[in-house]
Amino acid sequence: MSKELSIILLDNSVRERFHTLDWLSNQTVPRDKYELIWVEAHDRVVPVVKDKVDHLITMHQQGIPLKHASENAGLIQAEGRIVTMCDADAVYPPEFVASVVDSFNNEGRQVLMHYEDRSSSEYPDGATLEQIKRMKFSVWPNVGACLSMLRRDAIGFGGVDEHESYRGLICGPNELTWRMINSGVPEVWHELHIYHFRHPGSDGSAVNEVGPQQQHVKWHNLTAVEGFRSGRLLPLVENPEIHRLRMEQRIIGTEFEKEFAW
Repeated sequence: MSKELSIILLDNSVRERFHTLDWLSNQTVPRDKYELIWVEAHDRVVPVVKDKVDHLITMHQQGIPLKHASENAGLIQAEGRIVTMCDADAVYPPEFVASVVDSFNNEGRQVLMHYEDRSSSEYPDGATLEQIKRMKFSVWPNVGACLSMLRRDAIGFGGVDEHESYRGLICGPNELTWRMINSGVPEVWHELHIYHFRHPGSDGSAVNEVGPQQQHVKWHNLTAVEGFRSGRLLPLVENPEIHRLRMEQRIIGTEFEKEFAW
């Protein structure tokens, strides 16, 4: 594949600011080495987004969205060797892309996580990164954290689970993270942090975005927690296209065995 990294960003027609695209477009890694994929759960197309991303996908979902379906759509579109699923309204330091690519070049196969520091203040227009770092932040462990993995692994583990219990805002790529960890893929937390500012619902008050079947433990989806605890490796509901790609990745050693593979 021509790209080193594919960054998947999600929206469900609620983003009010799009500063993330500016931060992610100004990295120490040349822009042609990575791509930005914006996935809109509903129908909204924002001109500034369309102008600044490489791929814009609209899912045309109705009501409370199944965000995992959006993440899988981005994964299917991705051309990068590495795939990152992260927050579409966070601040990413200029070294962020390099931190992802270098980690995989140096350490190989892994589940790479970046902490997301969260602020109760709104995004400070015009602030420098150094000014932002001096603001007051807290870490909400694993909520909003940024996940990176080899695209081959993301496909190999069936993508993100599209079970109905994930409909709503609770969960995200940590569901896939935990299944990968269950197989022995090491989880690594990078020292570089990203920064998130307050917007409507970011404090957990957006109950209208919590699906009726969404049970959680400390804002971690219960279905994902149960999968982590039980050692599940594949999703309960696998996206059909992800399944096709996963089967295509199989490397079968003999013609004799291929007779049984399908």
